[in-house]
Amino acid sequence: MAAAADEETGKDTGGATGEAAGADTGGAPTGEGSPTGTSAGNRSAALASFLKRSVDPDPDARPSWSRLAVASAVAGLIGPLWPVGLPAGIVALVRIRRSKRGGLAFAVAGIVLNSVWAAMFFVADTGRSDRDHVRTVSGYDLRAGDCFGRTPSEARLLPEVLAVPCGQTHHGEVVGLADLGDAVAGNRADWAKKAEADCSALLRGYLAAGQDLPVTAGIDFLLPRGNSVVVRTQTGVVCAVVDDGPGWTRSLHESGAAAGSAG
Repeated sequence: MAAAADEETGKDTGGATGEAAGADTGGAPTGEGSPTGTSAGNRSAALASFLKRSVDPDPDARPSWSRLAVASAVAGLIGPLWPVGLPAGIVALVRIRRSKRGGLAFAVAGIVLNSVWAAMFFVADTGRSDRDHVRTVSGYDLRAGDCFGRTPSEARLLPEVLAVPCGQTHHGEVVGLADLGDAVAGNRADWAKKAEADCSALLRGYLAAGQDLPVTAGIDFLLPRGNSVVVRTQTGVVCAVVDDGPGWTRSLHESGAAAGSAG
């Protein structure tokens, strides 16, 4: 009787303990049906949905406008901004065709308007020479045939002169460029002597046949700059004929240059 009771007690205790252990460890269901699996699946689905929306835009959504195209059109209306507006319109047109964005009309209008401004600029620029208008220039930048000095007081070849069209009355005209050569090794008196001799020779070859100089005209020259006592590498000299009297019109290189007014 006692053995039977102990056996029954063991069954009850062992069975309860086994069931409890099974419930704590392997008894709980796992996998897709568990709360952990469901949460991970929801996050994966949400991420996939987000990526799909990013890659595949809504076909019903209206495409945005190209700001570059609008800027190009505005630049075309202003005019002087064509160096910016023209390339902006071209870039905008290429992008619009690739992305199907709005603003095609603005891009085309910007290209057309800015192209017109560019054409007008180049036509005006190429149709006018620097010698066709009065301007202040460096005397070292003058070349044969350049005229300068509107008044007798400006009949000097200086580092900065007022260049004028040769068709107007002028009091100075460049006849050529000379080279000091070995004389650059001497002092400034040697430079002046060499320059005067070379400039006189250039003047004789520059004057048109039968062209006479005013009695008040003479030779002037601009000695090189940048030389030091130690380093003397600049040897170029600008040679000109100047007149502090009435001056003349037309180039002395052309026949028929007439005396101007004594300004």
